[in-house]
Amino acid sequence: MKMKCWIILICLLCPLPSTYALENHVVINMGYDFGGEDLVNVQFSSGDSGEIRTDEGFYIDLGSLTVFTKTLYLQTTIGFKAGAEEALNGELSWKSMPLRSALLFRTGNYRLGGGLVYHMDPVLKTTGAPGDTKVKFGNTPGVEFLAIYAPYRFTYSETGYQFGLRYTMTEFEAHDIKVDGNTAALFFGFVF
Repeated sequence: MKMKCWIILICLLCPLPSTYALENHVVINMGYDFGGEDLVNVQFSSGDSGEIRTDEGFYIDLGSLTVFTKTLYLQTTIGFKAGAEEALNGELSWKSMPLRSALLFRTGNYRLGGGLVYHMDPVLKTTGAPGDTKVKFGNTPGVEFLAIYAPYRFTYSETGYQFGLRYTMTEFEAHDIKVDGNTAALFFGFVF
């Protein structure tokens, strides 16, 4: 299993040589992932309750957008994701570092495609009334599909802003327990 994870990581980090690219750009995306499986619930003093879900939370990604042709792109990013639920009697948090690589096809102002995601060091942490616990999940590969609206075409350069939707399919595992990490995300980003 470790060998498969290293092969995936190397493939994500080593895209096609940039000598074949027309352009290379920096991309920054930020957004929120919704979904995943309930991991822990917490009760607030007001009577309301909250939960933390696998792979749900705010994230920011930084990486590259490589333009191979006017219609073929490769977007590779690494980021930080965090979700939290705080109450007077405790706190729940989810953190991970997703590495993403997606092949995208441009049609008009839209980019559509899919790729791989590799979640590094996913951790669930609880403090207070839920108990002081830290659960480390194994590094987890997954698959994602993207639809991006990028309304810029001022010149041949691909710089500007973008909005997108992403669906990620993954399954996290810790101590022989598997939890669903499928999420849908809304994001906003810039390409420089």
